[in-house]
Amino acid sequence: MGKKLLYGALAISGLVTMLQPLTGAMVHKMAASVFLVLCVGHMIVCHRKLTGAGVALLLLLLVAFATGVPALIQGGMAGAVHAVLGILCLCAMAAHAFARRKALRSGKERKRS
Repeated sequence: MGKKLLYGALAISGLVTMLQPLTGAMVHKMAASVFLVLCVGHMIVCHRKLTGAGVALLLLLLVAFATGVPALIQGGMAGAVHAVLGILCLCAMAAHAFARRKALRSGKERKRS
């Protein structure tokens, strides 16, 4: 039950983070902070050993998070870098979710046999 709650909270905070044009900068910053904390919690709870891809995804998320402050203050090029990193994070996390979904499905099929 705990993992389902964590996955749901990750999905909701990620969705609110992506809806920045609708929700505004303050809600975006709060949702991104919650999402970052939940991602670290997810890594602790679900992945005991961290692979190279996991480290790369976490570093990408941290860099995108760190570029958010200059993007808010300066805009322009900093905003463009933050937007590109955010899109890369979105694509990488979608690939991660798809790969884990596939692995979880095959694990359930093995248990039934």
